Amino acid sequence: MISAGRYTSGRIAVANLSALIEGLELRRAGRATFDNLMALSELLFVRGDLLGRIADQDRAELVAIEAIALSPSAASALFTRAKLAERFHRFEEANAFLDRALAAGYPRQKIDAEKAALLHATGQYSEALVLRQRLAKDDPGIHSLGALASLLADVGAAPSQHALGWPFEAIDICKLAPPFDHLSPRCTVDCRAPFNCLAISRT
Repeated sequence: MISAGRYTSGRIAVANLSALIEGLELRRAGRATFDNLMALSELLFVRGDLLGRIADQDRAELVAIEAIALSPSAASALFTRAKLAERFHRFEEANAFLDRALAAGYPRQKIDAEKAALLHATGQYSEALVLRQRLAKDDPGIHSLGALASLLADVGAAPSQHALGWPFEAIDICKLAPPFDHLSPRCTVDCRAPFNCLAISRT
């Protein structure tokens, strides 16, 4: 078992999160930008999830709606609306906004990542797996591989060559990009256990 001393204190982490939120709130009171408001909304959602605070969730939604008005493009505004709808489980609405965002020129890779999340959330695992496989193959990073592993865990399948659908080699998650790379070589993750080892394309 990994020593608890290797983890950041939960109280310190929440305090740092709140400090970031306060700083963004000050910027919002001054001269807010789309990026600042979106960051504030995301952090409010995170704190709301961690602490179960409905007030944070409600405020995050209001800030996101405010950000939409400052969106640099129609595509960005539509994508933000899609993420907001998905957040509150309005899945059909979210899917429609994603289609409109794609038609307006929003990057397909980001659209596909959100589409995969929608399919996963609504239990359409086969369709989600197709997208997650392609996204992980095109950009084998911690986010794409982690999302694929999460999906495979939900369907009860280990991330094997057959499931992933392309030549791969098992790698220690501790040797991936930050935030895990700093743990090696002291990392104690057991790579023999499913999902502690992910897969990465050789090509």
